[in-house]
Amino acid sequence: MTVKDRLIKYIRLKDIPTSQFERMCGMSNGYINSIRKTLGIEKLDNVLKTFPDLNREWLLTGEGSMLRKESLKKIETIQSQDSNQIGTTSDINALKDKIYELQKEVSLLKNERSVLVSTNDRLTQMLENTINQILNSKL
Repeated sequence: MTVKDRLIKYIRLKDIPTSQFERMCGMSNGYINSIRKTLGIEKLDNVLKTFPDLNREWLLTGEGSMLRKESLKKIETIQSQDSNQIGTTSDINALKDKIYELQKEVSLLKNERSVLVSTNDRLTQMLENTINQILNSKL
């Protein structure tokens, strides 16, 4: 099984469309299908930041479990609780939907922040260049 195969398996577990996963992780449309050997470092970091329950070692090597140990423990804890405490299946699905929407929003906000930081850096550089030009023209 390749990194691409494992990533597709994880996306299926999350029950989200591949195109949506790609958007959430800042990937271009069709990126997953174009993977040949592995993910680039930046893409890998984006995936793991957006989906912190995904086990990095499993994704890259196939060793270990798909989900990080902390996530597995949380799942086991929830499964061991009395069904009255957990709620109905529709309650759980509603919570999953809300978590997914929040993850998507966080991903979008991270992308917006990145754009703002980049714009700020460019504007700062332009301002410094303008100040230097003014100072040099007065000498």
